Amino acid sequence: SLIQNANIRTLINDPIYNIVRIKQPLELINDTIEFTFNNLSFSTLCPKVLFFKTKNN
Repeated sequence: SLIQNANIRTLINDPIYNIVRIKQPLELINDTIEFTFNNLSFSTLCPKVLFFKTKNN
């Protein structure tokens, strides 16, 4: 089956994947998320959660 033999290329090229594909966020948003997760540590977890919660308001 597709799942058993899947790699990223077969999944991306599968027509079903296009149905569930989400639109990429703006580059600034993507950079912020990447920076946050790349610099995540136990001591910064709570402040970063609060940052993202307040970012939506």
